[in-house]
Amino acid sequence: TVDDHTVDDHTVDDHTVDDHTVDDHTVDDHTVLVTDLDGTFLGGSAQDRQRLYGLLERHRERVTLVYCTGRPLKHVLPLRVPTPDYYICDVGTSVYCAAGRRLHAVQEWIDARWPEGMREAAVRMLTGVEGVSMQDGCDPEGRRVSYDYCARTLGDVKRREMEVALSEAGFHPIFSHGCMLDVLPPGVSKGTTLEQLLHQLRRPCESVVVAGDTLNDLSMFHLAERTPIRAAVMVGNADRELRDATRDHTNIHRAKAHGAGGILEALEAVGVSWASS
Repeated sequence: TVDDHTVDDHTVDDHTVDDHTVDDHTVDDHTVLVTDLDGTFLGGSAQDRQRLYGLLERHRERVTLVYCTGRPLKHVLPLRVPTPDYYICDVGTSVYCAAGRRLHAVQEWIDARWPEGMREAAVRMLTGVEGVSMQDGCDPEGRRVSYDYCARTLGDVKRREMEVALSEAGFHPIFSHGCMLDVLPPGVSKGTTLEQLLHQLRRPCESVVVAGDTLNDLSMFHLAERTPIRAAVMVGNADRELRDATRDHTNIHRAKAHGAGGILEALEAVGVSWASS
């Protein structure tokens, strides 16, 4: 079913994944589809979105669906899309089950990398930098700090210097969309958080298909290079920066179709049986 509901970020309860683990599925009969939202799962033609969403609804017993997005949970839940099994939100810094409750084991791994004072340190480093401004609504209790930046004002050299300085200070900076900067805990990203979730679910990498379109999805493509993930889907409308960063990657389906159409194209190409039904 397609749900339309909301949640208060500060009232969700911790949740374990014990009742979601599965040991007996084979790669052939189950797919873990991990997809970015904007430009990917939400992208492409209305016809392609309708077909993909319909397939997922009809074959839910054969799919574990994970949304892996830069959006906070409160901006995902109102979407008119199939309800996933798990949400990886805030560029990999928060994780929830379908009911909107935090997944305790994975969230603890993230929280341990963002000790008290980390947020304040990041804010001090970026306060007053010309062309860089904190995003409205940035959650002070979250495990990231998000900024907008003007590429023309900042320039390539200053951007690179900022990236190095933040990394040396113990942060994981991710520039994406040509105008956004997320300052994350060290070692935390969409890809590494997904890896932690798969470990908790006891899902083999061979059952996983990931999909994305921008640089904040790069870590998922890196994961596909160092593990036997079934496929990494770069949708046809992917940013040039992501294309350049993955030029030497081999485990990528570089789709021609945009958004949801690119996901469908890749699922069929790698032989996911339910995708062609």
